[in-house]
Amino acid sequence: MPRERLSPLDASFLYLDGAVTCNQGVAYQIAEGPIDFERLVDEMQRKVRYVDRLRQSAVFAPFNLFHPTWEFDPEFDIRNHVKRIAIEPAGDQARYDEAISRIFRTPLDRRHPLWAMYVIDGRADGRSAFLVVIHHCVSDGVGFARIATAFYDTDRNLELEPWTPPQEGPWPSPAMRVLYGLVDTQRAVPRVISLVSRGIAVLLGGFLRPEGRRAWRLIQQFRRAPGVRFAFSAPLSGDASFSFAMFRLEDFGSIRAAHGGTINDVLLAMVGTALHRYAVKHGIETEGKYLRLLVPSNVRSMDTKDKLGNFVSMAPVLAPLGEMPTRDRLAAIIGYTRETKECGLARMVSLAIALSQWMLSPPLSYLAHRRFSSLRQQQKDATSKKAPSFNLVVTNVPGSPRPSYAAGQELKETYVLVPLLASTGLVCGAMSHNGTLSVTFSGDNATVPDVEVFSEYVNGAFTELLAANEQG
Repeated sequence: MPRERLSPLDASFLYLDGAVTCNQGVAYQIAEGPIDFERLVDEMQRKVRYVDRLRQSAVFAPFNLFHPTWEFDPEFDIRNHVKRIAIEPAGDQARYDEAISRIFRTPLDRRHPLWAMYVIDGRADGRSAFLVVIHHCVSDGVGFARIATAFYDTDRNLELEPWTPPQEGPWPSPAMRVLYGLVDTQRAVPRVISLVSRGIAVLLGGFLRPEGRRAWRLIQQFRRAPGVRFAFSAPLSGDASFSFAMFRLEDFGSIRAAHGGTINDVLLAMVGTALHRYAVKHGIETEGKYLRLLVPSNVRSMDTKDKLGNFVSMAPVLAPLGEMPTRDRLAAIIGYTRETKECGLARMVSLAIALSQWMLSPPLSYLAHRRFSSLRQQQKDATSKKAPSFNLVVTNVPGSPRPSYAAGQELKETYVLVPLLASTGLVCGAMSHNGTLSVTFSGDNATVPDVEVFSEYVNGAFTELLAANEQG
């Protein structure tokens, strides 16, 4: 039976990890009260039975000759993953913030499954913070919703039968990993040739159709639009801070009803206004310039909708900068994103990404991604005076529409901390949960020392849009 092997895209997230890059996302919640840590440990021990991936490690082949495989951890121990941090003295905000930052930047232990859960006690209000860390190679945001059933409860008083993980055998030896890789490669060759051939044909054929030509025009427009270079387009330091804002989804709905578009369009307009104000604060000229955004887009099919792994594309979006009402910025973004959807740009970008991944051998893929994320390459990129190919990533992760619980405590506030990318010291993540939408900016401490201003800026943009509703 073939072993379960990471896809080229899933593996690329592992390869991109470096000295200051760490491709793991963090779901950060504030509970309604203190969380009983021992109860949480006991419940997680019972719940990992439902998602095998939570007991599997990504095991590398010698010299990265093949992409890693998922293997059950023979030393699985729930206490390697569920941990508690106590802030002392209680109420010390600086130490609390440092604990969040340390969790965000600390790589998961690759000897074990690539997830962790933290309870932080010692907040000034007596409530516990609850954080779930998971590596991007495990799944994208849509897939995380499936894994979330093991992390969050929909019933405050959920009861599960006791369960002890079975004792798993040792990982395959290095020699066996090579042998398995050779067998898997031989079996996969016909499929890969078929996928690549069909992919090239579809991609070339797509660009010959009117929709394909529109997509190509939008790509060229994105590349050539006059952009700006912020200080955060620089090598990462490895330390980060965060800015948080929370909104009602009902209010997003009223803005959509008045101006059209999607929740994501409204979010992008708010981000555009926030970055404009940030540029003005730092003396960066914005008139006639554009913000280049990359927006992860779900491209799952009916066959992959319930699978773990990454099935996403990066949709390029241009957001106008300059002094203007946020509703005008929103109108421009709605027009741009509508055109990208009509011509199927996200799927064409997804196909191009998949082809590039499949056509690279695993050793070359490893070396290419490692080079891209290396500090040396980041320092080289920083010498350019041109605007970067993109300014930041803005992602919207779907959460539960209902209340969620951990060890019987309702999780009242939910945020997502998106990992920083090489030479991109600012990212934005939104997450919906129980009628709210949180917006979090993750900023590198060296290049975005004032990241806290973004909560003020996005709140201001949101208030402006709500006021525009009342004015008609």
